[in-house]
Amino acid sequence: IASLTQIATPTLGWQTATNTAAASLGAPVESDAALRRRQAATVAQPSTTIIAGLQGALQSLPGVTRAQVLENDTDTATSEGLPPHSVTAIVLGGNATDIASTILAKKSLGAYTNGTTLVSPVIDAAGISYSIRYYVPSPVRIRVQVSITTMPNYSSDVGLSLRQAIVDYINATPFGDDILFTRVYLPAMLFGASDASKYEVVALQTAKGVAALGTADIAILFNEQPSCVLADVVLVVV
Repeated sequence: IASLTQIATPTLGWQTATNTAAASLGAPVESDAALRRRQAATVAQPSTTIIAGLQGALQSLPGVTRAQVLENDTDTATSEGLPPHSVTAIVLGGNATDIASTILAKKSLGAYTNGTTLVSPVIDAAGISYSIRYYVPSPVRIRVQVSITTMPNYSSDVGLSLRQAIVDYINATPFGDDILFTRVYLPAMLFGASDASKYEVVALQTAKGVAALGTADIAILFNEQPSCVLADVVLVVV
């Protein structure tokens, strides 16, 4: 209170400024990551490729927060284990019947649907019954330890914001994308220009599940979703 007295942008007729009450910070209506996913789904639906159209349709279903579609059009299984001539959908959230019906309506003709979640029967417009499979992504816990030195203007709130920035970065990682060790430095060091000047990152380690912390990239399977909560990010002040 009464601490905001500097007029950053001079305006004609405005001579003094003060805040009579403590400010309450707002929050974005939508995060950048959520906007990018929604934009990708919107432009994909009228696409000319079947896979992009299917992915866009899945992402637009009520309750679906993320979706990815993989295709194997070869005669042999892929290194990830995708069966030959198959379509693999990985979908987070949504109604199973809606998801299966969308896959049936949008997939390539004759393509096998791959996954561990089975919905049967799914009836098409001609009354023919099908069994449709897809994956619900398996959450994979990612742990992070960050060591920092602090400046005189550092506070515990800055440390909390730093940890939250790392959590948000990991949770926004798409299905199957590896956690690249050096990329985790970005949210750790640059989550806010003003706060980032209040500390210095001196060391960082990551781990998958209960594995030992280290500095190697973390491999994520195609049907795994990197997951992180505040308790998984440990901050060490040295």
